[in-house]
Amino acid sequence: MSATLSERNRIARSLHDNLLQAVQALILRFQSVQYQMPHEARVQAKLDAVLSYAEELVESTRDEVMELRREMSCEELFDALRKAFLSVTPDAQRVLNCSTRGMVVPLSRIVAHEIFYVLREAVWNSARHARPSHILVTLSFNRDWLEGTVIDDGVGLADSAGNDGVTRHWGIAGMRERISRLGGDLTVKNGPRRGVIVRFSIPCATAPSAAASGNTDGRPATPGAVAHGAG
Repeated sequence: MSATLSERNRIARSLHDNLLQAVQALILRFQSVQYQMPHEARVQAKLDAVLSYAEELVESTRDEVMELRREMSCEELFDALRKAFLSVTPDAQRVLNCSTRGMVVPLSRIVAHEIFYVLREAVWNSARHARPSHILVTLSFNRDWLEGTVIDDGVGLADSAGNDGVTRHWGIAGMRERISRLGGDLTVKNGPRRGVIVRFSIPCATAPSAAASGNTDGRPATPGAVAHGAG
């Protein structure tokens, strides 16, 4: 995953430093030639349309470059999770609660997407099968690991679908695969009294960016535990 992140950053730099700069230079040269041409309304209109399209292409590509490098805050991730949860239950505001703990930093876009799909699968499974009254999603940051948990108070697992190597629950297998790609592991088990606990952990070196937090020694930036209700 570290290699993937590095490659995405390399591609973003290359697109900006080479392709975008070259296209902008071509636009300027084209405009210079256009100004020297005889003014014929029909021809000039066509040239203006071509130049406008080229400038739109530059802007679109610049947006794509920014998206490659952009990070996602936990609040953005939780907002996306709430919207997804609303698609399966109208009681999302009452049932789902999201929170962070520890020294919170933004997540790289790739890591945030993988975590989002894992959390979405977990809360969807809970809503569809467990009939919970509460689902608690927590992302906990420490120096070495980012840990995520999804805990519900529903009916629990009816079989050994959680931690056995072969399972007919493809959603759980997909969750494990996503976390494994981030260098971590995921467990699914019944709670001590009722409900299900989904827990995963990934190396912190995979998840946040020290540069984004303003630190260069690997320490995250924002202290404390913050609750993000579904409302």
